[in-house]
Amino acid sequence: MSLSPLHRAVASDLRRQRALVDLLNQFAASHVRVLVIKGAALAYTLYASPLDRERHDADVFIDRAQLDDAEAVLGRLGYTRAKEPDLIAAGAQRHYLPPSPAADAIDLHWRVVNPQVFERVLPFSEAWSRSIGVAALGPYARTLGWTDALLLACVHRVAHHADSGDPRWLEDIDRLVRRLNEVELSAFVTGAARSGTRAVCLRSLQLAVRNCGTPDRGLIAELSHGDVREPAAVFVTRTPRLAGILASDLRHGSWRNRVRILRDHLFPSREYMRLRYPRWPSWLLPVAYVVRVVFGMPAWFRRPDASDA
Repeated sequence: MSLSPLHRAVASDLRRQRALVDLLNQFAASHVRVLVIKGAALAYTLYASPLDRERHDADVFIDRAQLDDAEAVLGRLGYTRAKEPDLIAAGAQRHYLPPSPAADAIDLHWRVVNPQVFERVLPFSEAWSRSIGVAALGPYARTLGWTDALLLACVHRVAHHADSGDPRWLEDIDRLVRRLNEVELSAFVTGAARSGTRAVCLRSLQLAVRNCGTPDRGLIAELSHGDVREPAAVFVTRTPRLAGILASDLRHGSWRNRVRILRDHLFPSREYMRLRYPRWPSWLLPVAYVVRVVFGMPAWFRRPDASDA
């Protein structure tokens, strides 16, 4: 007797859940502090069933100082690093392929979003201090507090996905606004102001009100009050392409950091280049760098994709 599509979906989700629980248990055993964020966390805290929140991977957030330890845990469990350069200044996450179809791919973050203009959004130590447990993901699972979860939901769809109107992210915002009490909503407005993201959060909430019927609860007036000409506002006024995001990154931080950003983009490690051009002899690698820049230029004029859930 064959299973129905619903039963197959439930069985698949249970396997994904067990794999994530195992991963979080191993992080805890290695004393790596981890927060599950975005879709994977909201599926088990905000929705009646995790099947109600479509997602394609699991995002986990760590302290940058524990990156090596976290990667060691992933390696021991059979997760393999995607073929990508080791961005440190120009990016804030790495991607891992699962050891089997029963597990999710893992996005490992040390900032919640990549662009430098959002660097004040949810530093790990602050987010950890306000975190809450996720019972469905085991005794060691923690995620962002509700206020921080709303801030990230508003920022992520703009910072990573060019102001995308994806209904999954707008429904997250809608459910979080309805879930928060008045004290938490006030803390959200304060967090948006402190992180320089009032304009970004305002845009996200306006879309949620328009498309999901989200109750305003005074948030739009609060976020509109005063001067909202923040540097991050460019992400909603011009929805920058990748080249625009690079230009934004280069306007922020120290000169040393700007040099690191350019080096990350233009001169990735030789190990990555050997993976990217496996048939090229070592003496031709300098040419490979030039080829990579020339043929990669069209990608800089595309908007970020909306595949992340």
